Amino acid sequence: MKTVANQNLKDTAIEMDEHCFVNCTFSECILLFSGGDFGLVDCRIVNCEVRLAGAARKTIQFLKRLTTGCQPAETNGTITIESRLVN
Repeated sequence: MKTVANQNLKDTAIEMDEHCFVNCTFSECILLFSGGDFGLVDCRIVNCEVRLAGAARKTIQFLKRLTTGCQPAETNGTITIESRLVN
């Protein structure tokens, strides 16, 4: 993992995956995340946009479908999810 330290990043696209940002400021940036390892230590994020791709985007789609895309079986019209998220 590459360390980026003491940077003031403004109006740029930043790949978050495989980077550890230490004491950085992100201003009006696009933070790109695909699901890889990353770190943020003592950082400040101001008016940035997050864009997800790859595994990160698929995870969000999966979680949305759990709550909105499931069709109830022959029950009383309710959906019960008995699983837990574990990291």
